[in-house]
Amino acid sequence: MSHMVNDRLLTILNFGILYEDILEYQHFRVVKLTMRRPYASSLFSVSLHVSIVLEDLEIQHSWHPFHENIPPLRYGGVERIVSFLAEELVTLGHEVTLYACGGSVTTARLIESWPRSFRDDGIGFVNDVVKGPYGRQLHDVFSDRQTQGYDIVHVHHGTEPFHFDAMVPTMQGPILWTDHGLLDYPGKPDVLRYLQRECGVKLTAISEWQRSTLPSDIDCFGVVHNGIPADLLMALPQPEGRKYLAFLGRVAPEKGIEDAIEIAQRSGYHLKLAAKIDDVFRDYYDAEIVPRLKKHDLDFVGEIDDAAKSGFLSGAAALLFPVHWEEPFGMVMIEAFACGTPVIAYRRGAVDEVVVDGVTGFKVSNVDEAVATVAKLGTIDTHNVRQVFERSFTARMMANSYLELYERLLKT
Repeated sequence: MSHMVNDRLLTILNFGILYEDILEYQHFRVVKLTMRRPYASSLFSVSLHVSIVLEDLEIQHSWHPFHENIPPLRYGGVERIVSFLAEELVTLGHEVTLYACGGSVTTARLIESWPRSFRDDGIGFVNDVVKGPYGRQLHDVFSDRQTQGYDIVHVHHGTEPFHFDAMVPTMQGPILWTDHGLLDYPGKPDVLRYLQRECGVKLTAISEWQRSTLPSDIDCFGVVHNGIPADLLMALPQPEGRKYLAFLGRVAPEKGIEDAIEIAQRSGYHLKLAAKIDDVFRDYYDAEIVPRLKKHDLDFVGEIDDAAKSGFLSGAAALLFPVHWEEPFGMVMIEAFACGTPVIAYRRGAVDEVVVDGVTGFKVSNVDEAVATVAKLGTIDTHNVRQVFERSFTARMMANSYLELYERLLKT
């Protein structure tokens, strides 16, 4: 049987706007990928070209398309997801072009659409400063789509009222849009509704919980959990056992560091904190955390990179995740699973669908319940925790799930 050959192009955009709320603080980045993937059906083979533009958010009072490198050197959840997705698509045989700031590293084709990250240039969160680069990037992506003929655009992006001004006439055709933040943030549903009705955008979510927060008149095209490379983090041998409790993330009121300290202190465990301190929360750290560091048996190790995480997490009896906000996913939990480390987490946001009670950790509602579960950590099989990660939360699974959505969108 002869086979027909057809070229299809897919564009995936990931823009993130930066916004700030007392309970939120994230950052964002822009990247673009172009990929080619051969696949065969029973009737014909297809070369699928994908262009992905992805950026990340960091909740503050403005927006930064080039805030961090891809991947970020240390902290940066959405930036890392963008990087992992791009790398997996390349590994799967796609030709990927990544639009990012200078200093980004990828096996994809890199287009440096800004010389350096805003962080490296010392550019703060000022709307008038970052507005131009962000709007221009959005315009360029859709202009490229016209000239390159991409079939799909996928935007990993925090949506804000700014998008009403940033929409361009060329923003048409099959578009997939993934917002990694809160979908019910004031003003955001209006933008999402506009994207869906006026631009034909298909919206996706990173958890069932996040999907559930969409207004009833906004459809969700699919849910794809975040994932990390299977070999990025490993459970390292601990001849003397897992001796401490761990906290990993950043210093901010919504992250629950004060609760983590109390949980460790009341359960009799040493606590190690690996956390980034942003300037906006420096006063909070000095006033609320430093006094507790001096009073209790705590070890603040600062911000760590991926190379240090396996050792940090593998030595922990559990990772504490006592968040005070509705976390849409919570990547640090699956990082712990990759190291065989169970998680004690507050039932907020997506925790119910990420943590399996009694298998990969325990879900609790407050400090008292968390302290009570520490005594049960010995019932958790750490080898099984790692196996659950491999079955459910790898970057390859994430990439394949997005590819299924791309192909389904092409057929609609």
